[in-house]
Amino acid sequence: MSSDESKSGWPTWLTVAIIILAILLVMFCVIAIVCAGMFYFAKARVTEQAEAAMTKAQIAQIEAAVEYYQLMVGEYPTTDAGIAAIAEKV
Repeated sequence: MSSDESKSGWPTWLTVAIIILAILLVMFCVIAIVCAGMFYFAKARVTEQAEAAMTKAQIAQIEAAVEYYQLMVGEYPTTDAGIAAIAEKV
């Protein structure tokens, strides 16, 4: 056995290279998992913000329709008439 071989018969430099590659592979996997998690939570936050903006826009449209109904009819729709009255008049 020469001085550059370990007890397993593998050259020392090859053993070190394999260990370094294994460590790099594990580090790459950890970084990939962390990045995927960050992307997932960022996407969830953007989706929530988009849904909130869409809801606000829909509420504004309903408010505008009610105001238009009031201008055309002269009074606001009753609770019993509801959205159906707005849909018929607008």
